[in-house]
Amino acid sequence: MPTRTWRAPAERSESGYFDHDADIGIVGRGASIEAAFVAWLNALLAIAHIDDLVFCRFALRREGERWIGQAWGQPWRGDLERGIEVKGATLTELSVRQDGNAWLARCVVDV
Repeated sequence: MPTRTWRAPAERSESGYFDHDADIGIVGRGASIEAAFVAWLNALLAIAHIDDLVFCRFALRREGERWIGQAWGQPWRGDLERGIEVKGATLTELSVRQDGNAWLARCVVDV
């Protein structure tokens, strides 16, 4: 996994990243939780594309008013089956809501 340095998102910026021991920490910022979720997804897609990574597991957790997201994956290898390439997350049909004890986030992605 490539070494990353902190890049603080500007107040109007939608994304950024930070160092994390095992993986990459992504910051998503938006006017709403939904917009921040889309910014986080798009930051993940950008890093996957730039660093030729395949993410396979994701986790989001809430700490008070903050959401902490993580993604795990590996460098792309030729023996991996390539699926549909996602270009970006959109605000179309975007929703983030609590569903019992869990949270459900969904949006349409551009392919």
